[in-house]
Amino acid sequence: MAPPERPLRDLTAGEVERFVRECVIHVSGVLSPRWVQRLADAVDSQTRATGLQSMKANAWHTDEQMHRIIMNCPVAHLAQQALNGLSPASDREPGGELKPVRFFYDQMFVKHPHTEDTEDGAGPLTDAQGHLGNTPWHHDITFWPVIGDQIVSIWIALDRTNLHNGALEFVPGSSSFDDRFQAVGVGNEGRLPFSSDRLKALPAINSATTGETDGDLTAISFDMEAGDVLIFDATILHGAPPNLSSRPRRGLALRYLGSDVVFDDDKYGERTSMAPFDCYDESRSNGDQVAGYAYPQVLPHKIRAEVEARLEGPIIPSRAKMQRWRSRAEAASTAASTGQELR
Repeated sequence: MAPPERPLRDLTAGEVERFVRECVIHVSGVLSPRWVQRLADAVDSQTRATGLQSMKANAWHTDEQMHRIIMNCPVAHLAQQALNGLSPASDREPGGELKPVRFFYDQMFVKHPHTEDTEDGAGPLTDAQGHLGNTPWHHDITFWPVIGDQIVSIWIALDRTNLHNGALEFVPGSSSFDDRFQAVGVGNEGRLPFSSDRLKALPAINSATTGETDGDLTAISFDMEAGDVLIFDATILHGAPPNLSSRPRRGLALRYLGSDVVFDDDKYGERTSMAPFDCYDESRSNGDQVAGYAYPQVLPHKIRAEVEARLEGPIIPSRAKMQRWRSRAEAASTAASTGQELR
């Protein structure tokens, strides 16, 4: 029940100001070598060792090692400091170290080293299943069935990372774009667009992620050492190129929420598919705060009932909610592909 460990240092006032202004910052010197190794061991135990890339989400729901990490990881304090920067002056809740912070979910991203059995040279890489070696451009918020301004991701580099082995790229200023773009995931047949009748098609972006050079938008990236973190909001466009190097690129993203975040799987219309991250708690529905045992408070203190619910056993998706999500996703995909109206 103790709060998460403290980082080696807090964010500076200038770093918080830059995060609020630019929506992404690169931060060094916050995690000890012990924590970096602990996180790397957890990622290695949850992801495969070969192929082009491995991804896994919500490992803390079933894995005890990841549960302990989520409850104790020092980056929760960095999230609180960033979320304080996103909180409006009119916020009725306490701020500073008393600001309530909830954990949303964990996500592991591993881009495996380039090997002789993959294609040589630059450009899209494929494995036997047709996966692209890149992470397609996306706004996180278009995957998530939630709305709210106080959402922050902390992406932790577990290896030395640059564009040659798959560093994240970002489009500066994209958080303030009027348009949001259609979510694109990675599926068994390469890129996997999520159906939508409201979100715009992705524009061309000059970047290593896609190899495009004639777009109106241009990406930036950050070279990172193991233990460095990227802190970014849910609306900034980002992606990552394939790993063309002989060394791994392991990353762990931890997502945190303020109290203005609520469920809403209708926000882009019925034809829009999103990830089923609202399917874990039968008691929560559209309009409800993203809270409770599946999205536990970690700061300024933990809530005993939420911690004990996870200690009782794994968090399993609601069967009814998952069936609703599958039915809706199938109907949305069919309607989008045929131009029919949903009824």
